[in-house]
Amino acid sequence: MKKTTLKKSFFFLAAVLCGFLQTGCLSTSYPVFINKKVEVPFSGTMDTRFGYEDLYWGMTFDDASKLEGYPIVKVRKDYGSGPFTIYFYGTIYKSYDGSLSPEYYGHGNVNSTRLLFNKDRLYKVVDVLETANPSLEYLHERYGDFSDENVVSRFKDSENLAAIYTNANLFTDGKTMSLQIEIDAKGFTKVFMTAPYTERTLFSNQDVANYLNGKEKLPANKWYMLGSTDGKNKEYDLIFLNRNEDSNYAVIYYKKNVDEVRSTVRAGICIGNGNISGTYEIKATDGMKEVRMNSQSYNFSSLGFNSKFTSNDTVSAREMLNIFLENETLQFRKNGKVSTLQLAGLREIFAQYGITPEELDFAISNEEF
Repeated sequence: MKKTTLKKSFFFLAAVLCGFLQTGCLSTSYPVFINKKVEVPFSGTMDTRFGYEDLYWGMTFDDASKLEGYPIVKVRKDYGSGPFTIYFYGTIYKSYDGSLSPEYYGHGNVNSTRLLFNKDRLYKVVDVLETANPSLEYLHERYGDFSDENVVSRFKDSENLAAIYTNANLFTDGKTMSLQIEIDAKGFTKVFMTAPYTERTLFSNQDVANYLNGKEKLPANKWYMLGSTDGKNKEYDLIFLNRNEDSNYAVIYYKKNVDEVRSTVRAGICIGNGNISGTYEIKATDGMKEVRMNSQSYNFSSLGFNSKFTSNDTVSAREMLNIFLENETLQFRKNGKVSTLQLAGLREIFAQYGITPEELDFAISNEEF
């Protein structure tokens, strides 16, 4: 057994108890020891909106572990509350009781790096820095653009923290972010990088979490947003859903690309029985419309969410979106069956996520020639 085994077991337990919280549980001392240093291929400044070093948000563990020069491993642990898997830069060794434990590797000024996956897709990375009270110059040089304003006072669970910096300024809603830097009173620094929209979707709304885990349907007659980041293609997948009592959905899919001319919008209806394609009679405020719609599938792998809904055929995405915006109640008939969608609140949920009518208009116009 290595001499550092007991120290590492203690440090790992502390990390388990505190490491997954972004505020309120940071150590007030420096790391117990300095980890072994390795070289990784990445150099320069990251764009944390889309990934970490040479890893991208939404990347599978298998693909990440095959990246040359990156010592990414995982280990299954059980600390009483149930088994869970941790992913990190490092290696694995056997503890005195025969169980597998992590040995973290540092690189550069980073003492340890942990990774989190959902449905086998990367959505979060946590760096623990070796140097206390790193300069803003260094933090910008490594982690890219963020506001230099210390916003610790805006966080409820910030005991023992001296500073919090985020890049929420890069997102129009002021709440979404991909970077949060936390420095405690003694200078101990953790840097949290997350896939924009993904973590917020997974953990901020219990109704959405239950839906994604297959436990419950979304509550009826209310708009919900499911968002994820496709770091490889540098775009955000934003899905707006509104379910009625018949388990039919109004669906809007906004693919928001960092290059705005590549953004697109889809809007349609998802029939609960899966028979989606066909002719729809829609009763809107401006009268009856008979439209033909086709079925299209979408896979949002980082959320573990798959959707199939009507793509626009005889009615355009612009027309369908306007129908949703202009009708608080929308009746439609397909194959003789009538169903009603309650669509109030769509503008409000767009505003909640900082999405403007102008950017949706621009995204739709990208495919209008």
